[in-house]
Amino acid sequence: MLSKFYFFLFLVLSVFTVNAFAIPAVVMAENDTQNELEDLLKKPDLKIHIPGLDFTDPDDLSTVQDERGNQYILIPYLGEYLAAVYRYAVVAVSVLSVVILIFAGIQWMIPAGEGGSKDSAKKRIAGAMTGLVITIGSYTLLYTINPNLVEFKNLKVLYVNRKDLDEFESVSFEFENYALSAHGKIIEQLIGPNTLPPCSKEAAQAAATALHNKQICVGPCHCAYSASNFLNYIGCTDVYSGLANKLPEKLKEKGWVETPIDPSNLGNLPVGLLWKDGHVGVSIGNGMDFESGSGTRDFDRLNKETKNNCPSSFVEAMKDPQACAFCSKIPEESPASGHFGAPALGGTGGGGSCKSNQGWSKGKMSDRKGKSSWVNVVHPPISQ
Repeated sequence: MLSKFYFFLFLVLSVFTVNAFAIPAVVMAENDTQNELEDLLKKPDLKIHIPGLDFTDPDDLSTVQDERGNQYILIPYLGEYLAAVYRYAVVAVSVLSVVILIFAGIQWMIPAGEGGSKDSAKKRIAGAMTGLVITIGSYTLLYTINPNLVEFKNLKVLYVNRKDLDEFESVSFEFENYALSAHGKIIEQLIGPNTLPPCSKEAAQAAATALHNKQICVGPCHCAYSASNFLNYIGCTDVYSGLANKLPEKLKEKGWVETPIDPSNLGNLPVGLLWKDGHVGVSIGNGMDFESGSGTRDFDRLNKETKNNCPSSFVEAMKDPQACAFCSKIPEESPASGHFGAPALGGTGGGGSCKSNQGWSKGKMSDRKGKSSWVNVVHPPISQ
């Protein structure tokens, strides 16, 4: 009878452990905001409350770094939970064992002829004492075997920087000068004329902020189109190109120079065209950039900020034009237009990789480790 009771107790605690606890999945991204990070690392929501259990506050979580520079977040929730379950189980078993001892003691004192049974009482007392000794002495026993068995270590979660993979912007050569012929003054129509010094950091940052706040979305592969219009608007150049890898060359033909980008000069780059293979943006000074992109910072933030659901695929946007109406400030270049989309998918003028819609945004050029994916900046010559 007693062995069945302890088996039942073990079964209850096992089910308790499996069903009561859930560790939230942690996904680290380069562009996660602090609020998003806190939401991912929030305290577990227990289905069954355990008295005395108080999880560490997310603000107090610590991090460690290994010899390779990898950063880990230490999450103590599982260890805290197991320790609380152990303490609760010790108390529960101790109370139940004492109750059984009292019951067995009373049974011992009652004469056998009056319903008592000394043999049965002895078995209950022996079983209760055995269970009590095992429960209370389990820590010492496990520690003697291996100290690691009683150390509830923190979970080490590797902090992984997510890198949004930019599309290789390839459009048909017939559209090389499309930005000039179709929308040479498009930014002026959106935010008014530039009244600040031409090609200055002040002009670039003011324009980037205004366009960022306008929450503008365009179709795929519009980075060169957007950068061309931006540089023209702030008075840096009259060069236009819809080709990401062609635009830097056209600017250098006009006398612009190329400067490699590294961590030492990220915060002091001049205003100019940022480049990496297949993608361009604009350096606006002070370690900031303006770009048209399909990543979390650029396109995804439009839906998040406005609580809309513009699809990232231009094919889906073409099926439901109203889904992106809130950010389609340039109708001819909107996600629903299919312009610069892959022809095989129903778009016009784009390469095979041109599939994802883009958003205009201003942001930091570097990630949390101070690194940038931009390779170089092409800019007007700097007078000494």
